[in-house]
Amino acid sequence: MGGSGGIRAGRAYVELGTDESRLMAGLKRARDMMRGFSKSAIDMGTTLLKAGAATTALGTAAVVGIGKMVKDFADAGSELVDMSARTGASVEALSELGYAAQQSGTSAASLEGGL
Repeated sequence: MGGSGGIRAGRAYVELGTDESRLMAGLKRARDMMRGFSKSAIDMGTTLLKAGAATTALGTAAVVGIGKMVKDFADAGSELVDMSARTGASVEALSELGYAAQQSGTSAASLEGGL
């Protein structure tokens, strides 16, 4: 880029030169700005990936927890229906008596035996 070139025309001689230091300084500033921008973009992308992974883990844990809760309710309902068939008591009455038994430290099996 720099340097000098000359044109000879007869006995006259013209020499041109350029000072490229301002151009090089501007290009260096532009390069540094682009490096800063790309680092910020990479940092933001990494943060978003981490947030996505955490959200996925949280969602998975919630679904597993809800699934277990539904299964536990279904099992409890099934046990009450079976106990109702064996004792002749209604499911609603067994549910209420089971809660009272649990509060007093008695098991549902003991309640069924008593009935």
